[in-house]
Amino acid sequence: DFFSVDGVTIASFLWAFARLDIRPTDAFMQKWYDLAQVFTRYMSPQELAHVLWAFGRLSLRPSDAFLQQWLAAFDQKSNQFDVTELTRVATALVQLKIYPPEPLMLQWCRAFTPRVIDASGAQLADALWAFGRLGIRPSVSLHAEWTRFLSSWAFQFRANASTMTATQLVNVLWGFARLEVRPGAETLKAWARRMVEVAPELDARLAANALWALAKLKVRPSSKLSAAWMEAWQREASFADESALKVVRWATPLVGLDVKAVFAEVSSPEEQTTTNTIDASQEQRHRSSLEECADQGNDVNLQELDREAPQPAATTLESPLDRDDTPTSGSPGP
Repeated sequence: DFFSVDGVTIASFLWAFARLDIRPTDAFMQKWYDLAQVFTRYMSPQELAHVLWAFGRLSLRPSDAFLQQWLAAFDQKSNQFDVTELTRVATALVQLKIYPPEPLMLQWCRAFTPRVIDASGAQLADALWAFGRLGIRPSVSLHAEWTRFLSSWAFQFRANASTMTATQLVNVLWGFARLEVRPGAETLKAWARRMVEVAPELDARLAANALWALAKLKVRPSSKLSAAWMEAWQREASFADESALKVVRWATPLVGLDVKAVFAEVSSPEEQTTTNTIDASQEQRHRSSLEECADQGNDVNLQELDREAPQPAATTLESPLDRDDTPTSGSPGP
């Protein structure tokens, strides 16, 4: 009997639909919302995270009424969420294109910070990726908690950097660049050391995003990082679409690389045949980014950084290549 259920059951229903990539019918969802009105308040943190993840996986925006119920439940139980559940909440908000209200982000940071030691490299990357995608701009009331979160995040990142993939590393730096926050010296050095090791994993889009993030943060890569990036780019450049080429062409001089060397083996965008198309809104973002890149500001040499506290980045460019990748820490289990 559909109505002989509880909070665990209705969370499992939606989770199962999402795992199977089956979009439930409107009639089913109406009954589900009726039950959720009663049982959401009794859901555990895991069930609350699974439900929001399922909505995101299905690209099914929750009703406003359910969102209010979910927020109320999160408000009561946020300090019981673990790192995995908090990460799923953040990435689900991105998938649903829901900008979180400040109280939710305050509670999220307060819950994540003391548990950051439990976070894997993938979860650390997903958290920064999600914050970048959401474009979080903390107000005065959130600033102190935000600073504590970033400091604890940076400590755990340095401990886990050696386990991270190229995708995760690019997501991290891309997130910082979107947030217009420059990581500290030791964090950047840990990032660069690992990126040199995993640069062979970079495809054209990842390479373009990495270079864009370095340019936006006004960080000049070391000779080792430059060489590793160049090797990856020259291998993958022939597969780059027009948007990636534009980004690399813009970022190259800003990070101290030679444009002619970078594009030595690449045909011009007009000559290159691409299989990827760019919609009008995306093309406008690229054009706007190129028009705004005149303000180069002061470059920062990666080998000369001497401060660890996060600092505001100097540019306000929009990201020309939004990261639309699936979060790296995977989907929840049953």
